[in-house]
Amino acid sequence: MLKKIMTGGLMAAALSVAFGAYASPTDTVIEWRIDAYVASYRHQPDGNVVIKFKSSPTSTAIINAFPGNGVADICGGVERLVLSSGLPGFQDMVRSISTAAVAGKQVKIGYDAYSGDCYLKEFLVYT
Repeated sequence: MLKKIMTGGLMAAALSVAFGAYASPTDTVIEWRIDAYVASYRHQPDGNVVIKFKSSPTSTAIINAFPGNGVADICGGVERLVLSSGLPGFQDMVRSISTAAVAGKQVKIGYDAYSGDCYLKEFLVYT
C-alpha cells in the first residue's frame, strides 16, 4: 500500500503532458517513476536538496541510471536527483525524504530531466 506524501498535482501533470508542456525543475511534469530506497540526501547552498537512491534496503550501490519512456537513462548516468526548492510542497517533501531515509522505507519516485539535470517531482512512501 502506498501512502501519498507529495505528488505536485497529478491532474495538472496529466494535462501538461497531454498538451506537450515543456518541463522545468518546479513543474509537475513527470517522465517516469521507479521504486527505490533513499541512500542519502544533502541540502545544497542554493537551497535545493540532492538525493541519492539505492535499489534495496541492504544495497550499497547507488542507482546511476534513471529510465524514461523508451529510454534506458534520461539522466545521463548521474547518481542523484535534485529536489528544487521552488517545487510546491518542497518542505513537506524534504521531511518525507528524511523520514523514509531513517526508517529505511521503500519509496516510489517520479522524476524528469531538464537542462542537464534530473529533478525529483514526486515522492511516495510505501507503508
